[in-house]
Amino acid sequence: MENVLYHMTYHPSMEISLVNGNNKVGKGVWCFNLLPGDKPLYTSTKGILTNIGGTCNGCCEGCKDKCYATRDAKLHHNACIPAWGKNTLIMRNNIDNMFEQLKSGLIKKKAKVLRWHSAGEIESYNYLLHMVKLAVEMPNVQFYCYTKRF
Repeated sequence: MENVLYHMTYHPSMEISLVNGNNKVGKGVWCFNLLPGDKPLYTSTKGILTNIGGTCNGCCEGCKDKCYATRDAKLHHNACIPAWGKNTLIMRNNIDNMFEQLKSGLIKKKAKVLRWHSAGEIESYNYLLHMVKLAVEMPNVQFYCYTKRF
């Protein structure tokens, strides 16, 4: 197997990454991202970026050639891959812990808005149920989620 630039494994002490805005939405809109794509990401110059597959399984056929999240992950891999990969690992290995961390992070940051997935997708029905539960528990936060998962 080729060298992997960011070889990531889950550890129970991992903390999620929550970002205050981006170029598109601006500051004040907190973003929670997962790895995009269907497979581990790679570039022609860096090789395989991570050993973790993305969360868009089944969604990529319609948008894989124009996916801004995949493009940004490759372009800014030094920031995106570790953060989004860590979120993906925590979600897949301890979803309850991920949502506990997310809730406490939103409270601590006094967040008014959360955008789900400027990168990544709703990977499972269980994940969606957790998203809904968080929204019910935090009525003072606006939640935005754009998805290709039908």
